Amino acid sequence: MNRPETSSAKYPTMPPTPGTPEKRAWDAAEKEKWDALNAHMTPQFEGVRAYHEHCFAKYRVAVIGSLHAASAPDPDTPEFKSMLSGNSDNLMDQMRKDAANDIRETNPKLWDEMAEESDGLAETLRQAGVKVIRNESKSPLPQGLLNLNAGWGGPRFLTTYAGPSYCRIIKNIFFHTWDNSLNGAMEFASREGTYQLFVDNPDLVYYSIPFPEPNVSVPGYGSLTMDVAAWRHLPGKHILFGFGVKDESVIPAVLSDWKQAAYECACGIPQAAEFMMRMLKREGFTYDIWFYDSKLSYHSDCIMANLKEGVIALPDLPNYGILGGGVPECFKDYEIVKMPVEEIALGAANQICLGDGRSIVVRTAKETMKRMKAAGVEPIPLKYDKIWAYYHSGPDCSDAEIWRENDPVKPVPDGPPPIG
Repeated sequence: MNRPETSSAKYPTMPPTPGTPEKRAWDAAEKEKWDALNAHMTPQFEGVRAYHEHCFAKYRVAVIGSLHAASAPDPDTPEFKSMLSGNSDNLMDQMRKDAANDIRETNPKLWDEMAEESDGLAETLRQAGVKVIRNESKSPLPQGLLNLNAGWGGPRFLTTYAGPSYCRIIKNIFFHTWDNSLNGAMEFASREGTYQLFVDNPDLVYYSIPFPEPNVSVPGYGSLTMDVAAWRHLPGKHILFGFGVKDESVIPAVLSDWKQAAYECACGIPQAAEFMMRMLKREGFTYDIWFYDSKLSYHSDCIMANLKEGVIALPDLPNYGILGGGVPECFKDYEIVKMPVEEIALGAANQICLGDGRSIVVRTAKETMKRMKAAGVEPIPLKYDKIWAYYHSGPDCSDAEIWRENDPVKPVPDGPPPIG
């Protein structure tokens, strides 16, 4: 694809003084950027069904990321100290260098390689029959997005993993949990597209946990933190929440003290799951919580892979790396593919289930792919080496599932009268 323009300005870049000609010119430039972004993104949402039968259903429409804004978090803030604990000192030092700049400026070769990998994911999904919604324009992003978190000391905006942070749809519910501060507000980049989904899907409803407070001292994105990677929508209107902890001795404190949980958990806190379920129980959902060894990864979707209905993958470890209990009850009758721990470290678990017996997996997971085939799952290998090596999040962290449904009866179900 044509490479996008990126902002070379060092983060943060603040607007000119209000009431000045410079500020009025800045406002006009921002309007041009927003108009271009909306003109490119909004039509891609038109006529799209927004519905998620469950995470194993046929994949039909995705929102995925791009390299329009690729930087790093500040690894010294409490949020990212918690999320990135266990990573090498070399990676942390590199992130400190890159946190204020676009990687295109600090390492153009790496940026080009990551851009090719992101484009490759888009093409792989399209070849698999999935409609891809994505920013593929050359236009630079508005400064309002890039500097969204500047006022409270948060990170520069990131679009590499735009997909999962756009939202999570479960059945006919658009549920916002805001993910992490690096890209958690990605939905802002296509707000008109979100509105288009609600126009075209009269039964679509919206739930959210509170928008995170701008408090840099909190070890999460807000005190009621919930990463999108922490929860999965399973068959039977069941939600599985997964949280990483350093060892099972801290689990009682994590469950009883929400303030302590923020310092002990990777990927969110159980109290945020309870908060969400106060809404989702009204819609007939049930849930389970499981804990895993956070030394394996900070995200549960980098520990457990959903391959197809009846088959999941977990680490090839005693008790699969699960702490404080066994395999979640919802998977008691599932076949479990064991992934080598060394391939977990390469992103083997962070797969995209296509819902037709195939699954997109990083190409470096060679033994995992053999074991998937033995379980009747066809792997589709994907080059994602550079993106994984830098961010330690893979293909599944890069897509938002807008439409998953096995046997759609009609594109838009009956519902209330259209908005307007």
